[in-house]
Amino acid sequence: VALRPRDPRRHAQTGKDRLLRRLEREFEIGEIEYSPSTFVLVTLFVTVLSVVVLAVITPPLALLGFLVPVAARTWVSRKVKAVRDAFADQLPETLQLLASALRSGHSLIGAMHVVVEQAPEPLKREFSQVLTDDQLGVPLEQSLRRIARRMKSRDMEQVGLLGELQRTVGGNSAEVLDTVVETVRERADVRRLAQTMTAQGRLARWILSVLPVVLAMLMLLLSPKLMKPMLTSTGGQFALVVAAMFVVAGSLWIKKIVEIEV
Repeated sequence: VALRPRDPRRHAQTGKDRLLRRLEREFEIGEIEYSPSTFVLVTLFVTVLSVVVLAVITPPLALLGFLVPVAARTWVSRKVKAVRDAFADQLPETLQLLASALRSGHSLIGAMHVVVEQAPEPLKREFSQVLTDDQLGVPLEQSLRRIARRMKSRDMEQVGLLGELQRTVGGNSAEVLDTVVETVRERADVRRLAQTMTAQGRLARWILSVLPVVLAMLMLLLSPKLMKPMLTSTGGQFALVVAAMFVVAGSLWIKKIVEIEV
């Protein structure tokens, strides 16, 4: 059997579609109003424009234009992280409300209706999707685990397991959910403790990122003759670009270190 060679254009198109699907999912989670395709086009346009403008000023500075996609990606990540953090903060009280609704005689789906009526965003939006999926015949545990993947929540994985257990073997779901709530609260306490312990590292990140810029401006004001070769010569401009990239890379590295997943 003859094997047809792989078409590189098809592979590239698949990678492009995968990137757009990932951006669509992140834009939906982060409640970003722009479409992913528009966001990509605007980012490319701003990147090219920045490179051209900086190249007109001086060629070495054109390398700084490639930091535009990094800044755009960081903005999207911060929006998504803010929604996921809000979901994690709202989850303990919502699960406690869910357990109370189960004790009052509601089924798990009926308790979900009670939760959706009183829950804030973004948790209300995610649990509303569970109710919509249930009307379409999607198993409850599948919908809950989809939320766990979207929100990157280990706690929701336990709720999904609870839904599967109730569907297969039954039992007292309220008592099981109380145990889950206790675990969620303990993990939330650990998460807040981690945030407190890493506050100094986050502050150090911003200080180390801003300090070189402030010192360069002070030196430019106090000793312009000393800084003139750095700004006018090709070697000095290239050194400034390399230093700026090292500052950005160091800031992102510190961010990676101080972010502790609980």
